[in-house]
Amino acid sequence: MNSGTPTRIEAVFDASPLIFLDLLGYTSLLPGLYRVLVSPQVAAELTARPGAPGSSIPRRDWVELRHPSDETLLRVRNDLLADPGEEEVIALALDLTQAGVHRSWSYWTT
Repeated sequence: MNSGTPTRIEAVFDASPLIFLDLLGYTSLLPGLYRVLVSPQVAAELTARPGAPGSSIPRRDWVELRHPSDETLLRVRNDLLADPGEEEVIALALDLTQAGVHRSWSYWTT
């Protein structure tokens, strides 16, 4: 049954795009467009500097903290040279179907 509410795509975000969107004042647009997913490492990166742009994003009610599977994360760590946050973002996106991955200036769809 369709409730009339459009389904939002799950989108996995790295820290940098969220910081820049916060600096520009556009984070309020995200919950209308996406189910915003961040990994634990990305949440830690954002909250590491209290009061800095992006630092409050992981605590917003429209942000979902999601862990990638251990198996996928291990595969990503073995195959890529990336920082821990990027590894988790990529692994989490691989765990999801039709998820958008927002990383710096790139957009991938799995």
